[in-house]
Amino acid sequence: MDTAVSREQGRDRLMVSFLKYYPVRFTDVSMESQIARDLIWGFKKGQYTDIVAKNTATKMKQCFGKGTSDLTFVCIPASTAEKNDTRYRDFSDLVCRLTGAANGFDHVQILEDRLSLHENHHEKSIDTVSAIDFDAAFFNGRKVLCFDDVITRGVSFSRFADKLETMGASVVGGFFLGKTTYR
Repeated sequence: MDTAVSREQGRDRLMVSFLKYYPVRFTDVSMESQIARDLIWGFKKGQYTDIVAKNTATKMKQCFGKGTSDLTFVCIPASTAEKNDTRYRDFSDLVCRLTGAANGFDHVQILEDRLSLHENHHEKSIDTVSAIDFDAAFFNGRKVLCFDDVITRGVSFSRFADKLETMGASVVGGFFLGKTTYR
């Protein structure tokens, strides 16, 4: 997995993406890009948990060294409680066992699913997104590393991180399996 590192504009939050992700409307992509796409979509379905968790843990240790065990690892929730559990429960557990980080999975709950309009460079789509509840007492005073499967513009990550920080957490960054690429 390749890694791209950037800083969130206006913030001192580390942002690390492992793979370039070309949306499925791009049909003429390289074999490497197709493999990355298949890995990301498989992960979204609950596959490749071990591979992604091991790579995530390795990158956490590279970025944070011994400080990895001082982190709380939390995934930005999927669109439904069922998808969230399938995608992130075992993954979060394994990442935390491999790194010594605290597991924030059970401290973010999906309350209900609702529809939201998403816009990107070329199209509008309606997707299901979730209303979520945080265990504010748990996150207060913690250094948090967020994870999401794909980052496009970073809006979801910024909102999630900002919400955690209103509870007293310090969000050190976000790791992303893929970063949406259009070229």
